[in-house]
Amino acid sequence: LKGRALQHMDAKTDGEEVVYTPSREPGWKQEYNDLWFEYLNEKGGKGVSKDTWLMFFDFVRTIDDKFEKHDVEAAWPSAIDDFAVWVKSRID
Repeated sequence: LKGRALQHMDAKTDGEEVVYTPSREPGWKQEYNDLWFEYLNEKGGKGVSKDTWLMFFDFVRTIDDKFEKHDVEAAWPSAIDDFAVWVKSRID
């Protein structure tokens, strides 16, 4: 279970296509994939918990393209909240 608890960032190539899910509404953009992995590398650490990854996919489907509707009071993991603040400062 220990080895399965974290998903390593080396899986970027496998995850890029899964993360980007275009929709009719302005939302997650393909370039945000690179920003997510840049953020994770900058933050350091060994990986991302499985629970965070699962919630991240929900986040990707619900976030607007400017991250303006992100609610830090919602039940997102702190890694996702921190990423939203981090990326918003780069796209403004």
